[in-house]
Amino acid sequence: VLRVGVAPNYPPVVFEQDGEIVGLEADLAHGIGTRLGRRIVFERFEETELLGALERGDVDVVMSGLSITPERSERVSFVIPYMQAGQLALIRSSDLGRFGRIQTIRRSGARVGYVYGTTGERFVATELARATSFGFDDVDSGLRSLRASRIDFFVHDAPTIWRIAGDPQQRDLQGLYQLLTEE
Repeated sequence: VLRVGVAPNYPPVVFEQDGEIVGLEADLAHGIGTRLGRRIVFERFEETELLGALERGDVDVVMSGLSITPERSERVSFVIPYMQAGQLALIRSSDLGRFGRIQTIRRSGARVGYVYGTTGERFVATELARATSFGFDDVDSGLRSLRASRIDFFVHDAPTIWRIAGDPQQRDLQGLYQLLTEE
């Protein structure tokens, strides 16, 4: 058995659908299992618990879309990157004329949201000092705040922004497709 640690809350990378772990990372895990001749067992954790689970030996590998950061690299070894993405900004479609240029995210007074504990939080803290920042516990809370005009931009991982902006049910939101970071 190959025990794979996941935080299944990151569609399309890894998420739960009808009680099954699915997504890009899940497909990759199954491919690795096939190649190694090992059965895959997904172990569910909160994202903040994944590295601890690996360090304790509760799982053999973590496959949950974790970005490689210096802090994480001090704790665990990463494989050679197999996906390059980064942080993107999401805005209300109705504000495309007002905020449609990525430079507007850096202006004084811009209200920018992010999810606590993510590389998006780090980007906002280090690169958007002139903006007013707002942290959220999860993506849905940030989206509610964006839709309610409490923030102007929501910064998160590219796969999440691609999924949201590409969803016909969420046409009220628009991604700004210039990477803010490289991850």
